[in-house]
This record gives sequence, structure tokens and C-alpha cells, in this order.
Amino acid sequence: MSGKTGAPPAPPPRTGKGAGATSPAQDSKSSRMTLDSIITGRHHEPDRILLYGTEGVGKSTVGAASGGIFIASEDGIGHLDVPKFPTPETFDEVLDCLRVLYTNETSYPAVVIDTLDWVEHLIHEQGRKESGLSLDKWNAYGQGVKIAMDYHRRFLAALSQLRAKRNMEILLIAHAAVKDFKNPAGADYMRFQPNLAGSTTNEIYKQWVDSVLFANFEEFVKEGEGIERNKGVSTGNRLLFSERCAAWDAKSRWGIPSEIPLSYESYVEARREAGIYIGKESDGE
Repeated sequence: MSGKTGAPPAPPPRTGKGAGATSPAQDSKSSRMTLDSIITGRHHEPDRILLYGTEGVGKSTVGAASGGIFIASEDGIGHLDVPKFPTPETFDEVLDCLRVLYTNETSYPAVVIDTLDWVEHLIHEQGRKESGLSLDKWNAYGQGVKIAMDYHRRFLAALSQLRAKRNMEILLIAHAAVKDFKNPAGADYMRFQPNLAGSTTNEIYKQWVDSVLFANFEEFVKEGEGIERNKGVSTGNRLLFSERCAAWDAKSRWGIPSEIPLSYESYVEARREAGIYIGKESDGE
């Protein structure tokens, strides 16, 4: 190196005529990308869902209705009669559960992670031990969150491999937290978001899944003349929201209604009505 700063980067390898150059015709001989390989029509892989919501709204019950096998914290699903692995005590044991499902054929149509924020806790515990950082240094300046990103990516890679090989739907359940939203178009405000550490962590999961669904009770504010103080009123109905707004984050690639009853069956029906048939549904089963 010359030691000079601001030097331009090295030019890219030559692709034209000259020593070592290969023509497009030569490159195509070993490529999978041919005219015969072009795919047409809609093709839907198993769904990837991030379901988050307020306490006690029924998130785990939705997961149970999927018929999937649970990887869950000890006290999260005791009230449900569902198949589940023993409670993982480390992040490596979470990966072991996924490895078992990957290497063995089963009849489970889905894997349910209950909860994602609990898995994140295991990730941070293991990351801190393996990095050798003290708790203070791990928490300082977001250092731990940055290191944990590699573990989150390993987790998503394992889920992707399982989904591809075993045709399993992925359902990630998370608690909701009210957090500051950095609004680039105006003043910041508070909104419901998945209870994960750091905005980057939230983003990689929201980008990976097909649907981010927010579960909440149907509530409204009673106000008007003669009411000294506004009152919050709940109808008792439980709803799933699939479109983002100022109050919560949500999305769906399937074009389902923005608001549906909180149940797995309602979500699948909304998906079908949008013309989306996934897994066995695409075979008319």
C-alpha cells in the first residue's frame, strides 16, 4: 500500500477482450440460468408469520390452531395441549430443535416459536458468554445488540432451511411493547412494536416474514359532552391487524383485509379469499 488516503478503489476485473476474459457464451455453459429455467405463474412457499400482541390476547392459541410443533418457554403454553420440545435452556438447544425437525420427516405442518423475545434472551445470554464481555460492556453503546445480530441471522438461516426442506410454515410469536418511533417525516411518536432489542433486530424479522400481524383487543375511547375525562372502552372482541398505522406496525404480502377476527382459521380464510393457496392448499387439499 502507498499509504495515501482517499485513493480510488481498485478497478473491477476486466470482462472484455484480453487475458483471462471469458465470453457470455462460455459462462452460460455451467449456469443454471437458461431460458428453460424461467418460472412462470404464482408459486407460494410455506407462510412466514410474525404474530405479536398485547398480554393475554390469545397469541399462543392462534399458534396452537396451526397444528404446529412448539419451541416454547416453560410457562408460555402450559394451558394448551400441544406438541412441544422440552424447554430449551440455551440458544444452541433452540437450534438443536430445528435440526431435529430438519433431519427427520414429521407430520407437523408448522413450527411455532413462542416467544421470539424469549429466544432473543437466550441469544443475548449465549452471545455474552461467547464474547467474554461483562454485562456492563455488553449493554454499553448497543454493543450486545450488534453482536447478537449474527446469532439472529443464524436463527433465520436455520428456519429458512427447515421451511425449504420440510415445507413447514414458520410462526414467530412475540410480545408487544410501546416504543418510540423515529419518524423521518415529522415528530416522533409512540407505537406498538415487537418487543425485541434494537430497531435493526425488529427490521430483519419484519423483512424476512410474509406477514406481520398485530393482535389486540377491540377498544375505543369514549368522549363527548358531559364526560369529564375520556374513558377507554373494550368490546371484548379480539382482532388481528395486517396493515401498519400510527399506533402499530403490521404488513401482509397477501393483500388480506386490514382487520380480521383473531384466529388462525380467520387468517387462513382471508389468505384464500385473496387467492393465496400455500402448501397442501395449492393441491386442493
